[in-house]
Amino acid sequence: MRGRVEKEPPPVPPFIFSAVPRSQKTVLLFEWEIPVLDDRAKQLSVEFKVVPNDMFWDDVSGVPIVLYWNLDHDNCPFLSNENLCLIHEEKPLGCQAYPLMAFGLVNENERRQNVWLLDCPNVAPIGNFKEGKMTKVKVSTVYREAFQAYGSTFVGMLRLDAAGLLLAECLKHLVKEWIVYPAIIDEEVKKSLFRERPVGLLKHLKSKRPDLAEELMNSVKSIYEVDTAFIEKMLAQDKRRSSMNPAKCVAIQDNH
Repeated sequence: MRGRVEKEPPPVPPFIFSAVPRSQKTVLLFEWEIPVLDDRAKQLSVEFKVVPNDMFWDDVSGVPIVLYWNLDHDNCPFLSNENLCLIHEEKPLGCQAYPLMAFGLVNENERRQNVWLLDCPNVAPIGNFKEGKMTKVKVSTVYREAFQAYGSTFVGMLRLDAAGLLLAECLKHLVKEWIVYPAIIDEEVKKSLFRERPVGLLKHLKSKRPDLAEELMNSVKSIYEVDTAFIEKMLAQDKRRSSMNPAKCVAIQDNH
């Protein structure tokens, strides 16, 4: 799986450090996915390793905090000898969404979308999109065409986008409340990141603010409530309206 991310990654804030080189990146994992995969690995008697991917140095607690993790295997440990997924019902969001690895609303007013397709040989074209390019288009049109082309994979993409948005909004709130405060990455901060043992953001919240950790996980659960039936219902409703609010399609509440 390593070295397959050929496109330039989107820019990251100056306080985020990517600990895994692009040539070593595999499947991006969210913290809440790791215990599920770890349990399945034990049931299947396979090795399961993860390493911190994107993290920051917290000036409040003085520890490195991990936002995203990376599956640390050359080949997926959850594939059978017949190349079939052994954890299809529990597979991480990155796998659910493949090959739609980035699908986000870029400019709500102009209705522009940015679609990225990875190296799957059977990718389906969506409207007049060109890979990695932006164009003006009605949001509901993209949702309909992408859903028709990809079905449950498109649902996985919505979940993936929602999870990333949720983490970003959560971090903004924590910084605003001075619960964490990311330091700008420089050489000294890099040394600190590797000197201290990193901790996941969710685990950090459970020890410092269990109420916020519970709120975060409740929001995470709402993401997984988005399924094919939900999208079909939203698209059916859109036939009776001129436009569609994409925020509803990822089930993110305004206060989150």
